Amino acid sequence: ALYAAELGNNLRFTSSLMENLLYWAGSQMQGFKPQLGLVNLQSIAETVIQNLSTTSEQKKIHIQHNLQNPVNVWADNDMLTVVLRNLLSNAIKYSYESGTINLTVSQTEAHVLIAISDEGTGLSEAKLLEINSEEATAIESSHGTKKEKGTGLGLLLCKNFIAMMQGKISAQNNQLKGSTFTITLNKQLI
Repeated sequence: ALYAAELGNNLRFTSSLMENLLYWAGSQMQGFKPQLGLVNLQSIAETVIQNLSTTSEQKKIHIQHNLQNPVNVWADNDMLTVVLRNLLSNAIKYSYESGTINLTVSQTEAHVLIAISDEGTGLSEAKLLEINSEEATAIESSHGTKKEKGTGLGLLLCKNFIAMMQGKISAQNNQLKGSTFTITLNKQLI
């Protein structure tokens, strides 16, 4: 059973890596443009959370969200799916067993803010600078709380995709433990 679980984890990691590489390669092609339009954030978030349920259950991590009703955001459906999947996967990876991850959505007149908070290891000052820098071309990865592997490509992809959707992404450490990634996207075409 332990071997099967490890094999499953390795397959999910490899599949996620391949998907990220394909999306990244596509985004680097000349003339690549996101397919921006109004997308249902609630639907995307619930699908991503469901798809990550096996991984989160293995670490006994509970993912909560405050999306009770559809929230429309100006984005590319596939890009936003990849961004949420990568950020939630990282939150699981760096969370301790039996932790909680919160996906919280708030709105201003012109923007939708998506915050993903965990109770995990938090981020070093150097990592925070890398993530919050607009010039970052690489983000070094580190092992998760259960020695999960990473490449850093997922977070770089998130930064690139959010920028292509005319949004912003930032990270900060939480007061007690863990970190919060906040995405700001437009409600409609500006």
